Amino acid sequence: MIVTEYDSYLLEYELIIATYEKLNSLLVKNPNLVRDIGLVIVDELQNVGDETRGAKLEILLTRLVQEGEIKKPLVIGLSATIPNGDDLAKWLNAQLVETKKERQSCLKVYCR
Repeated sequence: MIVTEYDSYLLEYELIIATYEKLNSLLVKNPNLVRDIGLVIVDELQNVGDETRGAKLEILLTRLVQEGEIKKPLVIGLSATIPNGDDLAKWLNAQLVETKKERQSCLKVYCR
């Protein structure tokens, strides 16, 4: 289980890079903060189906897309492996952008 502390000092910044657990913690303590958020980028969106972190991500996304009364934040979800992109797009009232292209070049891994 991931436990996160409430870090009020983060509210002093215009840009916060945080886990979704941390952002959710900030929003629980400051529900009106959602009005000040302009953009949220969720990397590894497929984690919404994860048994350990998925529920927290789902709660956060629901809070972001439903509680923004006047101005809802733009939410960009990224995933290379999401199986149900259409369903998530409907749930988030979002546009799904897919690419079907294969990688043009091979990845090279260097180990020391």
